[in-house]
Order: sequence, then C-alpha cells, then structure tokens
Amino acid sequence: MSNQSQARRRAVRLTDEARQILKSALFERWRRDSGDKKLTREVRAGLLGVSVATSERVWEGKGVDRPTLTLAFKNLGLDWQDSYCVDASGQNLCPPSSDQVVDVSNLDSLRTKSPIWIRLTFATIAVLALCTTIVVILHRPTTTWAVRSDKPWQDQFCLIMAKGTESYHRAEYGHAQSQLDEAIGLARSHDAVGELAGALKLSGDLAAVRGSFQLARTRYEESATLWATLNQEPSRACVLEALGDLQTRTGDFEGARKNLTQALETFNLSKDSVGVAMAMRDLGSLSFCSGNLSSALNWFRAGMHELKGSSKPDIEADIRGRQALVLQKQGHPKEAHDILQNCLRYWTQRDHPRWEATIKFRLAAVEIDLGNRKSASLLLASSKTIFGGLGDAPNATEASNLLERLAKPSD
Repeated sequence: MSNQSQARRRAVRLTDEARQILKSALFERWRRDSGDKKLTREVRAGLLGVSVATSERVWEGKGVDRPTLTLAFKNLGLDWQDSYCVDASGQNLCPPSSDQVVDVSNLDSLRTKSPIWIRLTFATIAVLALCTTIVVILHRPTTTWAVRSDKPWQDQFCLIMAKGTESYHRAEYGHAQSQLDEAIGLARSHDAVGELAGALKLSGDLAAVRGSFQLARTRYEESATLWATLNQEPSRACVLEALGDLQTRTGDFEGARKNLTQALETFNLSKDSVGVAMAMRDLGSLSFCSGNLSSALNWFRAGMHELKGSSKPDIEADIRGRQALVLQKQGHPKEAHDILQNCLRYWTQRDHPRWEATIKFRLAAVEIDLGNRKSASLLLASSKTIFGGLGDAPNATEASNLLERLAKPSD
C-alpha cells in the first residue's frame, strides 16, 4: 500500500462538538495572551502548534492525522477524548491506536489538563477600582479571522464574537452588549455548548465592568456549568477565577476563597504559570479586602515570581498596582506613590483608558495621605471623567464622591 493511501486511511477529523470546544478555547487563549497580535491564520496556527496549512484543515473540519489533533488540544490545554474524532469520511469513530501517542517532550508545561483561555482573564478580564481582572488591549481583528466552516452559523458566531471582543476592549460597552447578546442567542439556538460557554464568560466580564454584579455572577456560573458538562475542568477553573474575583469585590469572601483556591489547584496541576499567577493575584486581593495585609503581599510576590519569563507586562503592572494598595495601608505612601506613577506611565503608553482611570483613582488616595489635596483633586476629576466616558457608572460615582469629600474644608 502506498504512503498516500496509508495517510488517507489514517486521516481523521474533529466532531462538531470537538470543534466547538477547540474554537472556544483558542479564541479565549488569544484574548488572554495575544497582546497586540491580531488573530490571523499565522497566529492561530501558532496557538495550535501546527503549520498554517494544517491549522486551516483542523479549523474547517477536514481530515488530518490523529497526533495533530491531540497536539492541538494539548497546546490549548484541553483534555483529549477519543470520541472527539471520526474518520475523514465522518462515518466511524476512531478506535484507540498507537497513533494517539504524541511526542510531548517539549510540552512539559502543557499537560493534558492544563487550563486554557480565560485567565482571563484576563481573562479574562474587568478592571474596577480595587480588585480587578487584567484586560489585554486588542486591535481590530482582520478578516482572516473568519473560519469558512461548513456551518455558516459558526462563521457568523465567530465574527460576532470578534466584534464584541473589540467593542469590549475599546470600552464601547453598548455595542459590546448587543453583539454578545446576539452571540449568546445564536449559540443557544444551535445548542452549541462550547461557543455558549465562551460567550457567557465574556458577557460576564462586561457585566462586571458595568457594575451589574448579579448578572455577571449569573453569566459566570452558567459558563462554568457548561464547561463542566463538556468535562473541560481547565476551562471551568478559569471561569471560577473570574467569579472568585467578582465575589471578592461584592464581599462574598467565603465563596471567593473557595473558587479561587479551586482554580489555583487546577492551574498548579497543569503547570500553567500565567493561570497560577492570576489566581495568586486574586487571592492577594482577597487577603487585602479581608484586612490581612501581610498575606496579600505574600500572594502578590508569589504571583510576580510565577510570571518570570512569561512576558506578561500587563499582568505584572496589574499586580504592582495592587501591591501599592497594600503599601499605602501599611503606612508607606511614598513607596506606593512611586509604584503607581510608574503604573500610570505604563497604562498611558498602552492607551488603555480604564486602567489609566483606575490608577489615577488609586494615586489620588495616596496623594491625600501625602497631604497633596490639589493633586488628588485633579486626579479624581480626571478619573471621574474617564470612567464616565466609558459608561462605568459605579466607579465614576465613587470618584465623584471622594472628590466631593475632598472639596470640603479639612478639620
């Protein structure tokens, strides 16, 4: 038998369910780790760990060899299951075979259960005045992001999600809301569990940013449940990380500790340093809000240590900004001031208005401690204006209230 015939015999493709999982995972990994990169075919291939041509075949549901599929899943931190593939004709499920063994000698940090997207957060993801989720600046995705699948609704879903993500990161929250609602409705109408889980996560991030905390919690909890039904605990853990951070902000410290600890355990098991760092960051914020300042600093330092060599300057800037809050509370306003000034320069250069407003708010509080009421007033006024322009009413109100108190004559 010729080599070509043998290759055709070994060719397999992903089931529709598996493609949903893969696409949602890749989309969220891109959101978390992309930095300034657009989601081109080349970037997508890099995330999957295969060539551009092979990436196109996997993405479009065409036949490839089994090791390629298992490798792509591992590179996104997804659990591989034999039921995820059928032969290239789509008629027979692939039985276990020696083809399933993949050389992962250089993938020590990408184990079968390593988490994917969402660390989100940043994550994913929403930046609020005190305990925030990292947000990565994304530029306009090019048309090469479209997937040309055999199901037109999937192409439509991906394009809507790309637009919704862009609107979210540009702080165009009204547009983002309508786009994400459309994506959620489309996924529900097609019973697309993976797509729905991803859309709900981003919708939760948006709701948190806009101060709709109950809606955010509902979105996160449904997303986590859907990932559990797909037996994708790494993805679920990433949603739990975002949920735990939200619970900290809303005072549910017990729930936050439970979810963040569970997320951290999953990230540790999978050797995902970025996920570990983000969970540690959130646990540091939980300790800070609980009044345990020494524990908060320890968590933040541990998170920074995990990020060494990861090239995640946004997350590092986030953690440094949170460390400054602790130093201020410990009676070191000058040190906190210097850190926040550096953070402000960083986020201003990154042209990220939400972070700029957040750091200005924090810096104003430090200026008050230092007795610089005029500087604090200017920072608060700017923070209020930016938050208001972003449609972030809760933080705009908080900045306004502090500004009003500052305007009253001191005792």
